[in-house]
Amino acid sequence: MGNVATLKNPVQTVGETPPIEVPELDGNYIVDHDRQGLLAHILAIPQGDLRNILLQGPTGCGKTDLARWIGATHKRPSYEAMVGQCIEPLDLLGIKGVRDGATYFAESRFVQAVETPNCLVILDEINRCTPNILNMLIPLLDHRGQVYVEELNRYVNVADGVVFIATANIGTQFSGTYRFDDAISSRFIYTFECSFLDEEIEKDLLINKTGVEEDDANLLAKLASTLRSKAEGFGGTLTKLISTRQLIASARLASQGVPLKTALESTVIPAFDDEGGTNSERSQVLQTIQLICG
Repeated sequence: MGNVATLKNPVQTVGETPPIEVPELDGNYIVDHDRQGLLAHILAIPQGDLRNILLQGPTGCGKTDLARWIGATHKRPSYEAMVGQCIEPLDLLGIKGVRDGATYFAESRFVQAVETPNCLVILDEINRCTPNILNMLIPLLDHRGQVYVEELNRYVNVADGVVFIATANIGTQFSGTYRFDDAISSRFIYTFECSFLDEEIEKDLLINKTGVEEDDANLLAKLASTLRSKAEGFGGTLTKLISTRQLIASARLASQGVPLKTALESTVIPAFDDEGGTNSERSQVLQTIQLICG
Protein backbone atom coordinates (compact mmCIF):
# COMPACT_ATOMS: atom_id res chain seq x y z
CA MET A 1 0.00 0.00 0.00
CA GLY A 2 1.21 3.50 -0.71
CA ASN A 3 0.29 7.11 -1.27
CA VAL A 4 -0.55 8.65 -4.58
CA ALA A 5 2.72 9.16 -6.44
CA THR A 6 2.87 12.96 -6.46
CA LEU A 7 1.33 14.72 -3.50
CA LYS A 8 0.94 18.16 -1.97
CA ASN A 9 -0.97 20.13 0.67
CA PRO A 10 -0.41 17.92 3.74
CA VAL A 11 -3.24 17.45 6.22
CA GLN A 12 -2.02 17.82 9.79
CA THR A 13 -2.04 14.68 11.93
CA VAL A 14 -0.76 13.95 15.40
CA GLY A 15 2.58 12.24 15.93
CA GLU A 16 5.50 11.42 13.70
CA THR A 17 3.55 9.62 10.96
CA PRO A 18 3.57 11.65 7.72
CA PRO A 19 0.15 13.13 6.92
CA ILE A 20 -2.18 11.83 4.25
CA GLU A 21 -1.85 14.31 1.40
CA VAL A 22 -3.77 15.77 -1.53
CA PRO A 23 -2.85 14.37 -4.99
CA GLU A 24 -1.30 16.57 -7.63
CA LEU A 25 -3.81 17.38 -10.39
CA ASP A 26 -3.13 15.72 -13.75
CA GLY A 27 -4.08 18.40 -16.24
CA ASN A 28 -4.27 15.85 -19.04
CA TYR A 29 -6.94 13.74 -17.40
CA ILE A 30 -10.34 14.22 -19.02
CA VAL A 31 -13.65 14.00 -17.14
CA ASP A 32 -16.88 14.95 -18.88
CA HIS A 33 -18.92 17.79 -17.43
CA ASP A 34 -21.92 15.70 -16.35
CA ARG A 35 -19.72 13.24 -14.48
CA GLN A 36 -17.87 16.08 -12.77
CA GLY A 37 -21.18 17.43 -11.50
CA LEU A 38 -22.41 14.06 -10.25
CA LEU A 39 -19.18 13.40 -8.38
CA ALA A 40 -19.32 16.82 -6.73
CA HIS A 41 -22.88 16.17 -5.54
CA ILE A 42 -21.92 12.75 -4.14
CA LEU A 43 -19.03 14.22 -2.17
CA ALA A 44 -21.44 16.80 -0.73
CA ILE A 45 -23.86 14.18 0.66
CA PRO A 46 -24.30 14.76 4.41
CA GLN A 47 -22.52 12.66 7.01
CA GLY A 48 -24.44 9.51 7.87
CA ASP A 49 -25.65 8.67 4.36
CA LEU A 50 -23.85 6.21 2.10
CA ARG A 51 -21.64 7.94 -0.47
CA ASN A 52 -19.21 5.16 -1.41
CA ILE A 53 -18.25 5.14 -5.08
CA LEU A 54 -17.41 2.17 -7.32
CA LEU A 55 -15.43 2.76 -10.51
CA GLN A 56 -15.63 -0.27 -12.78
CA GLY A 57 -14.32 -1.00 -16.25
CA PRO A 58 -11.51 -2.65 -18.21
CA THR A 59 -7.98 -2.60 -16.89
CA GLY A 60 -5.86 0.37 -17.89
CA CYS A 61 -8.75 2.69 -18.78
CA GLY A 62 -8.00 5.19 -15.98
CA LYS A 63 -10.16 4.17 -13.01
CA THR A 64 -7.46 4.85 -10.40
CA ASP A 65 -6.52 8.04 -12.23
CA LEU A 66 -10.14 9.16 -11.92
CA ALA A 67 -10.03 8.55 -8.16
CA ARG A 68 -6.84 10.64 -7.97
CA TRP A 69 -8.47 13.35 -10.09
CA ILE A 70 -11.38 13.50 -7.65
CA GLY A 71 -8.99 13.96 -4.74
CA ALA A 72 -6.94 16.62 -6.52
CA THR A 73 -9.93 18.55 -7.88
CA HIS A 74 -11.75 18.64 -4.55
CA LYS A 75 -8.55 19.08 -2.53
CA ARG A 76 -9.16 15.93 -0.51
CA PRO A 77 -6.33 14.00 1.16
CA SER A 78 -6.19 10.66 -0.64
CA TYR A 79 -4.76 7.25 0.12
CA GLU A 80 -4.50 4.28 -2.23
CA ALA A 81 -4.85 0.94 -0.50
CA MET A 82 -3.76 -1.96 -2.70
CA VAL A 83 -6.37 -4.19 -1.10
CA GLY A 84 -5.98 -6.89 -3.74
CA GLN A 85 -2.50 -7.62 -2.40
CA CYS A 86 -3.73 -8.33 1.13
CA ILE A 87 -4.70 -11.80 2.35
CA GLU A 88 -5.87 -11.22 5.93
CA PRO A 89 -7.34 -8.09 7.56
CA LEU A 90 -4.18 -7.50 9.59
CA ASP A 91 -2.28 -7.11 6.30
CA LEU A 92 -4.36 -3.98 5.77
CA LEU A 93 -4.70 -2.76 9.35
CA GLY A 94 -1.09 -2.90 10.54
CA ILE A 95 1.96 -4.97 11.25
CA LYS A 96 3.19 -7.03 14.18
CA GLY A 97 6.76 -6.65 15.40
CA VAL A 98 9.12 -7.30 18.26
CA ARG A 99 10.95 -4.56 20.14
CA ASP A 100 13.06 -5.01 23.27
CA GLY A 101 11.80 -8.57 23.64
CA ALA A 102 8.13 -7.57 23.52
CA THR A 103 5.65 -7.81 20.66
CA TYR A 104 3.81 -4.75 19.40
CA PHE A 105 1.28 -3.88 16.70
CA ALA A 106 1.79 -0.77 14.59
CA GLU A 107 -1.31 0.54 12.85
CA SER A 108 -1.13 1.08 9.10
CA ARG A 109 -1.47 4.11 6.86
CA PHE A 110 -4.86 2.65 5.89
CA VAL A 111 -6.05 3.11 9.48
CA GLN A 112 -4.63 6.62 9.48
CA ALA A 113 -6.45 7.42 6.22
CA VAL A 114 -9.77 6.08 7.50
CA GLU A 115 -9.43 8.32 10.56
CA THR A 116 -8.39 11.42 8.57
CA PRO A 117 -11.33 13.83 8.08
CA ASN A 118 -12.47 14.28 4.46
CA CYS A 119 -10.02 11.67 3.20
CA LEU A 120 -10.67 9.70 0.02
CA VAL A 121 -9.77 6.09 0.76
CA ILE A 122 -9.15 4.42 -2.59
CA LEU A 123 -9.63 0.64 -2.48
CA ASP A 124 -7.77 -0.42 -5.60
CA GLU A 125 -8.96 -3.61 -7.35
CA ILE A 126 -11.45 -4.46 -4.64
CA ASN A 127 -12.66 -7.53 -6.54
CA ARG A 128 -9.24 -9.10 -5.91
CA CYS A 129 -9.85 -8.92 -2.15
CA THR A 130 -10.16 -12.16 -0.24
CA PRO A 131 -13.50 -12.75 1.52
CA ASN A 132 -11.77 -12.10 4.87
CA ILE A 133 -10.74 -8.62 3.74
CA LEU A 134 -14.20 -7.87 2.36
CA ASN A 135 -15.85 -8.97 5.61
CA MET A 136 -13.60 -6.59 7.55
CA LEU A 137 -14.44 -3.72 5.19
CA ILE A 138 -18.23 -4.12 5.39
CA PRO A 139 -18.76 -2.31 8.75
CA LEU A 140 -16.47 0.50 7.61
CA LEU A 141 -18.49 0.96 4.45
CA ASP A 142 -21.97 1.12 5.97
CA HIS A 143 -23.83 3.11 8.63
CA ARG A 144 -21.68 1.64 11.44
CA GLY A 145 -18.52 3.34 10.22
CA GLN A 146 -16.25 1.41 12.53
CA VAL A 147 -14.50 -1.91 13.03
CA TYR A 148 -12.93 -3.32 16.17
CA VAL A 149 -9.24 -4.23 15.89
CA GLU A 150 -8.25 -6.55 18.68
CA GLU A 151 -4.52 -5.91 18.24
CA LEU A 152 -5.13 -2.18 18.76
CA ASN A 153 -7.61 -2.83 21.58
CA ARG A 154 -9.94 -0.22 20.12
CA TYR A 155 -12.38 0.60 17.35
CA VAL A 156 -11.13 2.13 14.12
CA ASN A 157 -13.69 4.83 13.35
CA VAL A 158 -14.40 6.38 9.96
CA ALA A 159 -13.75 10.11 10.28
CA ASP A 160 -16.21 12.80 9.18
CA GLY A 161 -16.25 13.38 5.44
CA VAL A 162 -14.38 10.19 4.51
CA VAL A 163 -15.43 8.70 1.17
CA PHE A 164 -14.44 5.22 0.01
CA ILE A 165 -13.74 4.87 -3.71
CA ALA A 166 -13.24 1.34 -5.02
CA THR A 167 -11.96 0.29 -8.43
CA ALA A 168 -12.85 -3.05 -9.99
CA ASN A 169 -12.08 -4.86 -13.21
CA ILE A 170 -15.44 -6.55 -13.75
CA GLY A 171 -15.63 -9.48 -16.20
CA THR A 172 -14.81 -13.12 -16.74
CA GLN A 173 -11.52 -12.29 -18.45
CA PHE A 174 -9.99 -11.08 -15.19
CA SER A 175 -8.34 -14.00 -13.43
CA GLY A 176 -7.56 -14.03 -9.72
CA THR A 177 -10.71 -12.15 -8.78
CA TYR A 178 -13.34 -13.04 -6.21
CA ARG A 179 -17.08 -12.96 -6.54
CA PHE A 180 -18.32 -9.41 -5.97
CA ASP A 181 -21.35 -10.22 -3.83
CA ASP A 182 -24.37 -8.12 -2.87
CA ALA A 183 -23.02 -7.42 0.62
CA ILE A 184 -20.25 -5.34 -0.93
CA SER A 185 -21.89 -4.03 -4.09
CA SER A 186 -24.91 -2.75 -2.13
CA ARG A 187 -22.60 -0.55 -0.08
CA PHE A 188 -21.21 1.09 -3.21
CA ILE A 189 -24.48 2.70 -4.10
CA TYR A 190 -22.91 5.04 -6.67
CA THR A 191 -21.33 3.24 -9.62
CA PHE A 192 -19.53 4.79 -12.56
CA GLU A 193 -18.66 2.73 -15.61
CA CYS A 194 -15.30 3.75 -17.01
CA SER A 195 -14.18 3.06 -20.55
CA PHE A 196 -11.55 4.12 -23.04
CA LEU A 197 -11.44 7.51 -24.70
CA ASP A 198 -12.68 8.16 -28.22
CA GLU A 199 -9.95 7.74 -30.80
CA GLU A 200 -9.40 11.46 -31.43
CA ILE A 201 -9.32 12.34 -27.73
CA GLU A 202 -6.97 9.45 -26.98
CA LYS A 203 -4.64 10.68 -29.71
CA ASP A 204 -4.52 14.14 -28.13
CA LEU A 205 -3.87 12.58 -24.72
CA LEU A 206 -0.85 10.67 -26.06
CA ILE A 207 0.58 13.85 -27.58
CA ASN A 208 0.04 15.90 -24.42
CA LYS A 209 1.46 13.30 -22.04
CA THR A 210 4.46 12.11 -24.06
CA GLY A 211 5.22 14.63 -26.80
CA VAL A 212 4.95 11.91 -29.44
CA GLU A 213 4.58 13.04 -33.05
CA GLU A 214 0.97 13.47 -34.20
CA ASP A 215 1.30 10.85 -36.96
CA ASP A 216 2.47 8.21 -34.48
CA ALA A 217 -0.22 9.22 -32.00
CA ASN A 218 -2.83 8.83 -34.74
CA LEU A 219 -1.58 5.36 -35.59
CA LEU A 220 -1.53 4.25 -31.95
CA ALA A 221 -5.04 5.51 -31.27
CA LYS A 222 -6.35 3.87 -34.45
CA LEU A 223 -4.59 0.60 -33.60
CA ALA A 224 -6.12 0.58 -30.12
CA SER A 225 -9.59 1.34 -31.43
CA THR A 226 -9.34 -1.40 -34.07
CA LEU A 227 -8.05 -4.06 -31.67
CA ARG A 228 -10.64 -3.16 -29.02
CA SER A 229 -13.36 -3.73 -31.60
CA LYS A 230 -11.97 -7.25 -32.07
CA ALA A 231 -12.31 -8.12 -28.37
CA GLU A 232 -14.77 -10.76 -27.21
CA GLY A 233 -17.07 -8.25 -25.61
CA PHE A 234 -17.59 -6.64 -29.00
CA GLY A 235 -18.21 -9.90 -30.85
CA GLY A 236 -14.55 -10.48 -31.73
CA THR A 237 -12.00 -13.14 -30.89
CA LEU A 238 -9.41 -11.32 -28.79
CA THR A 239 -9.60 -11.93 -25.04
CA LYS A 240 -7.76 -8.73 -24.07
CA LEU A 241 -8.08 -5.03 -24.69
CA ILE A 242 -5.23 -2.61 -25.36
CA SER A 243 -5.12 -0.25 -22.40
CA THR A 244 -4.41 3.46 -22.46
CA ARG A 245 -1.51 2.60 -20.17
CA GLN A 246 0.04 0.44 -22.91
CA LEU A 247 -0.51 3.18 -25.48
CA ILE A 248 1.23 5.75 -23.30
CA ALA A 249 4.20 3.40 -22.85
CA SER A 250 4.39 2.89 -26.63
CA ALA A 251 4.13 6.63 -27.26
CA ARG A 252 6.93 7.39 -24.78
CA LEU A 253 9.27 5.08 -26.67
CA ALA A 254 8.19 6.51 -30.01
CA SER A 255 8.78 10.05 -28.73
CA GLN A 256 12.39 9.02 -28.07
CA GLY A 257 12.88 7.93 -31.65
CA VAL A 258 12.04 4.23 -31.31
CA PRO A 259 10.20 2.98 -34.44
CA LEU A 260 6.55 2.46 -33.64
CA LYS A 261 6.47 -1.24 -34.53
CA THR A 262 9.58 -1.82 -32.39
CA ALA A 263 7.95 -0.02 -29.46
CA LEU A 264 4.86 -2.21 -29.79
CA GLU A 265 7.02 -5.33 -29.54
CA SER A 266 7.69 -4.56 -25.88
CA THR A 267 4.37 -3.00 -24.88
CA VAL A 268 1.40 -4.46 -26.75
CA ILE A 269 2.38 -7.62 -28.63
CA PRO A 270 3.63 -9.66 -25.61
CA ALA A 271 0.23 -9.26 -23.94
CA PHE A 272 -1.39 -11.55 -26.50
CA ASP A 273 -1.07 -15.33 -26.56
CA ASP A 274 0.90 -16.87 -29.43
CA GLU A 275 -0.57 -20.33 -28.94
CA GLY A 276 -2.18 -21.54 -32.15
CA GLY A 277 0.37 -20.28 -34.65
CA THR A 278 -1.23 -18.34 -37.49
CA ASN A 279 -4.61 -18.53 -35.76
CA SER A 280 -3.33 -17.17 -32.44
CA GLU A 281 -4.36 -13.88 -30.85
CA ARG A 282 -0.83 -12.58 -31.33
CA SER A 283 -1.00 -13.37 -35.04
CA GLN A 284 -4.22 -11.35 -35.31
CA VAL A 285 -2.59 -8.44 -33.50
CA LEU A 286 0.51 -8.56 -35.71
CA GLN A 287 -1.67 -8.55 -38.83
CA THR A 288 -3.57 -5.53 -37.54
CA ILE A 289 -0.33 -3.70 -36.70
CA GLN A 290 0.96 -4.41 -40.21
CA LEU A 291 -2.27 -3.17 -41.74
CA ILE A 292 -2.33 0.07 -39.77
CA CYS A 293 1.32 0.87 -39.19
CA GLY A 294 2.77 -0.63 -42.38
